[in-house]
Parts: sequence; C-alpha cells; structure tokens
Amino acid sequence: MADLLGLDQMSKEREQGVQIRLAMLGDALAVASLMHRSFVEYEDQYTGEGFAATVPLPDQVQARMNEGPVWLALENGAVVGTVSAVLKDQGLYIRGMAVDPLARGKGIGRKLLDGAEAFAV
Repeated sequence: MADLLGLDQMSKEREQGVQIRLAMLGDALAVASLMHRSFVEYEDQYTGEGFAATVPLPDQVQARMNEGPVWLALENGAVVGTVSAVLKDQGLYIRGMAVDPLARGKGIGRKLLDGAEAFAV
C-alpha cells in the first residue's frame, strides 16, 4: 500500500532534511494557511473568484482530501509545501500546489511533484 501512495519514494526525502507525508484531516488549516502565504503576493493578478479557487479555506481543503491525496512537505516540523491530486481516467490531475515563499529554491516543489508522479505510476 505504501508504494501506491508514493510513500516509499517520499520517505527517502527525510535524509535530505525535508519530510514528505500524506496530510490528515487535522492538517487542513495548515494547508489552507500555506496556500494563502504562497499566493497572497499575487492576489491582485487574480479575480476574486480565481483567488478563492486557488487558495481554499480549511473546509475546502478537507473536502479535497476526501477526493484524493494531499501531501505535505515538512522542514523542522513546519509545513513548507503541499500538493494535492485527483486520479482521473486519463491520468493524475494536480489540483493545487504551493511552497512557502521562505522555503523556495530548496527543491521542495520538485520533491512534491516526484512523489505525486510516483503515486500516479
């Protein structure tokens, strides 16, 4: 089962200082907060509706968790990245992804995408 969730690949990331794990329902507030921190600097480039779709509220994050996996990237216990996905007939749909602005440039987004790809395979 761990292979199906891409966890074997993701657990290897611990060695590099970033832990990737599946999010739990109790992580919804942390995911919503991260999404907001990651996109607020671009808010003026969105319509109100577009920004709301990009930056979900905690209850919307929980609903997404019921539709497909959501992963977290943790560095020193802090949530610094996330990606969510939904399986579709034609493949895996990446629904949302964010990396904390203070953690960018460390390869966290790449690690999250690699994990989602491992899940898709």
